[in-house]
Amino acid sequence: MPNILAPWGGIVTKTGKVLVPGRESPAAYHRQVAEVVAFLRYASDPSVFERRALGRYVMRYASDPSVFERRALGRYVIGVFVILSILAYLLKKDYWREVWAGKARNPKAKTGSSDASPPTEGGDSTHTSSWKASTTASPDTGPRSGP
Repeated sequence: MPNILAPWGGIVTKTGKVLVPGRESPAAYHRQVAEVVAFLRYASDPSVFERRALGRYVMRYASDPSVFERRALGRYVIGVFVILSILAYLLKKDYWREVWAGKARNPKAKTGSSDASPPTEGGDSTHTSSWKASTTASPDTGPRSGP
């Protein structure tokens, strides 16, 4: 088959020796050949770009058909998580308000230990009476003296 591009690219042997130089430089010749090849590829199948774009979408969907359902459900899950987080924060705030205000019961006072601390204002009556009982009288020694 004759080399129809010989006038532009020249004639080169298989070993790379230039027999007849062409009108174009080797870089310009290769660039023009690449452009012609790209055009011929496009002319043979112009829908190749559409198929590639569609192929990516199809492969994403084929790999996991429920991806769109999970994405839609994800918004609801995040909303429920935010609501539950707010409720948990408010509950924690309520519990700790009692602790910081001194309204929480002292576990030692329930057992009748003499190390019980005096109740603070607003304490409940069972806590107060157990503290008074443990500080005022002991079955062995009688009433305590002192503070």
